[in-house]
Amino acid sequence: MKESLPWIPWFQNPVLHNRCTGLYGFPGEASVAFSSTLDSSPEITQRWVVQPFHTGGGLPGFSIPIQDAIELNPENAQGFLPLLQGWNSQFSYQQTSKTEFEKGVLSIQNDLNGKEGKVVLSVRQPVSLSSFNPIETFLTLRARYPQALVWYLSCPIFGTWIGASPEVLVQQRGSVLESWSLAGTRLASNPDWTSKERSEQAMVTQYLQQAFLDFGLKPSIQTEPEEIEMGDLKHLRTRVLAEAEDSFPKEEVARLAAQIHPTPAVGAFPAFQVFERIQALENQPRAYYSGYLGLQQTEQTRFYVNLRCAEIQPHTAILFAGAGITLQSKPESEWIEVQRKADLMRTCLALK
Repeated sequence: MKESLPWIPWFQNPVLHNRCTGLYGFPGEASVAFSSTLDSSPEITQRWVVQPFHTGGGLPGFSIPIQDAIELNPENAQGFLPLLQGWNSQFSYQQTSKTEFEKGVLSIQNDLNGKEGKVVLSVRQPVSLSSFNPIETFLTLRARYPQALVWYLSCPIFGTWIGASPEVLVQQRGSVLESWSLAGTRLASNPDWTSKERSEQAMVTQYLQQAFLDFGLKPSIQTEPEEIEMGDLKHLRTRVLAEAEDSFPKEEVARLAAQIHPTPAVGAFPAFQVFERIQALENQPRAYYSGYLGLQQTEQTRFYVNLRCAEIQPHTAILFAGAGITLQSKPESEWIEVQRKADLMRTCLALK
């Protein structure tokens, strides 16, 4: 890993230095800071990949070559000051009110018309920032949520985002492929899972199993869901694995990810007209929230769903969170759930 001394100025002001800058930390691994010029570098195989929620909706997906990288340690992470100037996107968002959200819940239930299914309804919550320190916030997220992929990225078009995602979309090592069915949420203090949460999670598992089969893979499904913890919340997870006959090239991994996305964990089940239905309900863009991102290398690829995230704009952070709505959903309970999810990021930011 190449260590470059001017990495702090790049992170203080990526716009001035005409660079993309980023941080990432996978569960159980060291944290890494990276940077790239805006020039094309096709010969660099290690890349940070980003895809929007709606890959056909006019927003670009892109991959950033990791030209300069340094492993973060207590010494080189000290003394870092708040961001001076990050890249800004052209997106604007409106606060999602409780009334608007609860009307959306009832609308989804009416459309389900008594049939099994779900639609994920998301909110946007702008909050005022006193300052934003990328490395300080990143390290706080890593300490609080060790089971998540924690990341930060500032680059043109995309803007400046930070997140901590617990959900693998697709990861590949050699010929072994894996995806996670992650759905169902409850407070860690609650005694048990309800039938609503188990049913919601089973829909995602069913979807992934069929998606693997459609891709020509033979999936192996974890027998029983297991719990994973994210702050004071717990989720149900079922691992879906498959082994290809030969080493799976990264181009095929990217194709599999594009075919699977969006799973019912962020979209809908059944998945017909998912983008149109969600746009009509939410009436504003998700942009890169609930898309996917991660590291693409020669020997392995790891893509996570972009959850528990915030877009950083001048003096403002836009928090995103969503909940799976089924016939069993109660509007008040779902509203509390999205607030709890937004709190995972809210508590790590320097709010005014």
